Amino acid sequence: MVQKQKVRSRLRLGRILRLSFLAVLITGTGSILFGTGIADAQAPQRPGACGAETLPGGSVALVTWFRANNGADGATNFIIERRRNSGTWYWAAKVGQQTEWRDTTRSPAYYEYRVKAQANGVNSTTRPCGGTVVGPDNGAPARPSSCTVTANANRAFSIKVIGLSASTDSVGIRNNGNVIRSEPLDFPQDQFFISRDRGSRQGTQHFSVRAVNASGASEYRYCGSVTFTPTTGVFPIRQCYGDRTPQGADQRLDITWSSDTREGTSTNADAYVIERRRVGTSTWWWRGKVSAEERLQFVDRLPYSPRFEYRIKSQRNGVNSAPRQCGIEGEGPF
Repeated sequence: MVQKQKVRSRLRLGRILRLSFLAVLITGTGSILFGTGIADAQAPQRPGACGAETLPGGSVALVTWFRANNGADGATNFIIERRRNSGTWYWAAKVGQQTEWRDTTRSPAYYEYRVKAQANGVNSTTRPCGGTVVGPDNGAPARPSSCTVTANANRAFSIKVIGLSASTDSVGIRNNGNVIRSEPLDFPQDQFFISRDRGSRQGTQHFSVRAVNASGASEYRYCGSVTFTPTTGVFPIRQCYGDRTPQGADQRLDITWSSDTREGTSTNADAYVIERRRVGTSTWWWRGKVSAEERLQFVDRLPYSPRFEYRIKSQRNGVNSAPRQCGIEGEGPF
């Protein structure tokens, strides 16, 4: 009985040793994690000194580095990253065991580089490369120096751009990553200001601008973000004015008004209500209603003697906005 137990123990020990030996062969290392058979992944050593320079001609940047420990760094390849104008670092290239890389895909900007070693998908820490490389000048304007964006009370947003180069022909505006418009410049100017209707934009909106000319465009300059609250109610009109037309005993007043934005886009109204009152009295009387789709105009006949003043309300689904007094008086004939 004792002899059989000894035989079984030896057989179990033999299986364990064979499995352990097999794990060493598979992983290539003597460090075994018992129970899993998986070896520890080791990061390669970080590259040594690294530098970047522009080659003659100005269109190619050369990035070079030294391998750590005289090449016995455990690296199988190297990853190069770059950033423009002190922005975000991005992956640029992956190379084998060489110690240089040439960057030919650059535009006018200041570039910085860094390198890290890689082995079995595990990266070392990065090594910054000394030197800042200037991208080739292809005639595109420089990026604006600064930009700010603000939300206005009248459903508009305003953007102010500073530091436009003399070669700038227009300013491109991007909202949440989407190009929304290009604003031409009538003459070279260092600063640019624009105010536009926010349209249907809701919530937090991010804006960026860039300088553009016939040769190309600069990088975008981030302006900031603004938050537009959801629209409720109906917007009031912006302006109202009138023109009295004498026609003997049949005088009339042509009343016209504009929408709530400087761009002349429509309000969210579906109709407009016209009211009038005699000058010196407090009661406004309903005078007419027109569809918002048809016109922004109303013609009223004037009686002989009283003097009147007018006001307009936007209306949506039967709900009126605050009134806008027209600031004019229509007089009947004497």
